[in-house]
Amino acid sequence: MRPFLFTLLCTLCLGQSHAQVDSLRYFGQKPPGLEATLFAPGIISKPDRHEFGITFSRAGDECYLGVDEGARNVTYGFRLTNGTWSHAEPLLPEAEGSIHDPMLSLDDQRLYYIGHGTRTKKLGAKDANLWFVEREYEGWGKPTLLGPSINTEANEFYIGLTESGNLYFASNKQAAKDAAYNYDIYVAQPEVDDFKSAVRLPDAINSNRYDADPFVAPDESYMIFGSVRKEGYGRGDLYISFRTEAGWTPAQNMGPTINNEKHQLCPFVSRDGKYFFFTSDQDIYWIDASIIHTLKP
Repeated sequence: MRPFLFTLLCTLCLGQSHAQVDSLRYFGQKPPGLEATLFAPGIISKPDRHEFGITFSRAGDECYLGVDEGARNVTYGFRLTNGTWSHAEPLLPEAEGSIHDPMLSLDDQRLYYIGHGTRTKKLGAKDANLWFVEREYEGWGKPTLLGPSINTEANEFYIGLTESGNLYFASNKQAAKDAAYNYDIYVAQPEVDDFKSAVRLPDAINSNRYDADPFVAPDESYMIFGSVRKEGYGRGDLYISFRTEAGWTPAQNMGPTINNEKHQLCPFVSRDGKYFFFTSDQDIYWIDASIIHTLKP
């Protein structure tokens, strides 16, 4: 075969392969517009369970999802291989407690999650903490607990990761004993093999009530998080703050396109910046991520 014909055929085949993968990303769902729609009904969003905390790999060929199964929370993984999405597989099938709110690192080599007891069994004084597993040749390695600069005797959960290496998370370590629901968002800067002591974010983001579930843009240009505030639409809303040279802008409610009388939480934006995922009324929804930029002051 002539070289240029061989090259042409290879290019066409490769293009078809890439097109096939592209069409199957996000479980082959039709991309959303500027109205939030249920994500992958019957596959991810099911009517008989509570889904929360979804994350996708950079290529869109891996997905991890937190699911409330009643007594405990479980994280399931899905992989796109040879044009087919796998069935849901538990991340740590031997885990004694609950694991949920998964978040892949930007290089896809770590998977962070919350680990804690079940509804009927605690796992010790340090209950809700942040953990991770590292990618190995055949799957994920053994669970590793993040150090004392992150985890405390209080509860820590949900992780936002950035290109700078900063790690954002929520904790109620400064809450009074009679106000355990008062969570704040913190950031910890990286140092060699660890993190510096976490610092509470300013009042432009944190309130005197519940602030948690931070998703931070990789370049730290904005943050979306869950909060319960008097001016909200319902049980819990999603808020957004933008980072400027002067610091974080006052958090603003993302409005009725995202929020309603139900509970909105667990934000995630795809790595290509195209789609915004979140939990609403115990299911996963998605919307064109351009809505984020319309809220910029």
